[in-house]
Amino acid sequence: MSSDQSRIVVNSINGPLIARRSIGAGIVTMVAVDLNAKPVNRWLSLPQLYEVLLFERQLDKSDVQSARGGRISSSGVSDLSTQLAAVSDAIPPGDRWSSWQAMLLMLVYLAVIGPLDYVLVVRLLRKPKLTWITFPLLVACACLLTFWSGISPRAEATVRQVHLLDVASDGSRQTLRTRSWSSLSTTDSRFAEVAITTVPLSSGSDAVNRSSSLTWHGRAEDVFGGLYRAGGAGLGRQVSRRTEVGESVFTSVPLVVDGSQAFLAESFESAKPDTVFDSELSLPASGLLEGTFTHHLQVPVESWVILFGNRVYRPSVTADDQARRIEPGQPWSRHAPSVRVSELRDFLRGVRLVEFVPERGDVSGSTTTQVQTAYNSQGSNPLDIMLMISTYQATGGATYVRLSNDYLRRDEISDSLHLNTALLIGLAELPLANLELDHQPVTPVRTQTVVRFFLPVQRSATSSASQQASTKLDATSEPE
Repeated sequence: MSSDQSRIVVNSINGPLIARRSIGAGIVTMVAVDLNAKPVNRWLSLPQLYEVLLFERQLDKSDVQSARGGRISSSGVSDLSTQLAAVSDAIPPGDRWSSWQAMLLMLVYLAVIGPLDYVLVVRLLRKPKLTWITFPLLVACACLLTFWSGISPRAEATVRQVHLLDVASDGSRQTLRTRSWSSLSTTDSRFAEVAITTVPLSSGSDAVNRSSSLTWHGRAEDVFGGLYRAGGAGLGRQVSRRTEVGESVFTSVPLVVDGSQAFLAESFESAKPDTVFDSELSLPASGLLEGTFTHHLQVPVESWVILFGNRVYRPSVTADDQARRIEPGQPWSRHAPSVRVSELRDFLRGVRLVEFVPERGDVSGSTTTQVQTAYNSQGSNPLDIMLMISTYQATGGATYVRLSNDYLRRDEISDSLHLNTALLIGLAELPLANLELDHQPVTPVRTQTVVRFFLPVQRSATSSASQQASTKLDATSEPE
């Protein structure tokens, strides 16, 4: 492969030995040495080289074992994918009864059924034989109260969804990948048929190849029901059955009253190179994005940010609502007065400038201070979660996020930002999948869509500074 957009990782006097380039949403690493020939195949450190080439780091098995043996946090969330799954859960944590609440009710029930009944029939009424009447009445009242408290105002079927749209372009075509995390809850227990239909984004004439699938989705935890927990006793275990006529239908899904079942619908689609967006972005010697790009979705992209190199392009603090949206067919440029350029790492780690009134006698002359906001592992904004998943290594990993990123580690694209791909991430009111329960469509009570555009950037081949964007900014950081 011959390309002037490759970044040289290892060079030599005879030319590059290892070079890397981002194509679409992935990275291609080119090695000019035959790793299977002598003397390289006898190199004792060859396995470590494979680890660096494939994972960008060496795998430490001791760290993996210690992480597996440790306990999860008190919130029950130790992986970013679990936090994302909680956003789409049909029964939010606030609507569930905790174990402590259930045990407290058991203690109250024991106090009523035992000591209070004794005081009533022995001390007050002085007729112990009346316990044959009071005891059944107390049990019946407790059952009625429990049943009444369990009545939910929710609909017969409740669905919450989180969608993710990834669009990558390699010049000759655009690849569209949609993922929809759907959670279903019903007010009765039964076996039901669940089907999810993905919504195509391109017309029939534009689509070249399209495929979709539906799978059960679990949580990436070591707790009961988690993906990383070894299977226990099989007594009473229920099995979901998939139909043989298609890959997007489950014919027998066990639904427990006021419980929830999670599904993941995924589709791939190849389309013409200008189906979703047109990108004419470039990186000259200045290290700042030049050119424009235009998207062709039916709805605007809101709360957007663009990441490339060591910089982030986003709306300024004083920007109005119109500037915080990228309308369809409207070219985007960093030269717009509402676009702010700042340091990527500071933006990801929540670093901002806060104004304050200096105390009397302060001769420093400074009226601002730098404040860092910790990542909220209990947050429910899917945009913030996907931003951490996409730039996990750029944020400092578990040091800042304090959550692992194992299940969705393939969505981490920090390395591509330093090659020839920029990332636009934002929100769009664009449902990507429809869920059907027993052949009846169910309208979700909440649906959110995150879009990620992998925008190709043409880097200047004459500037060595363009290999990686510098940290020098062209705009002064604004206080927030």
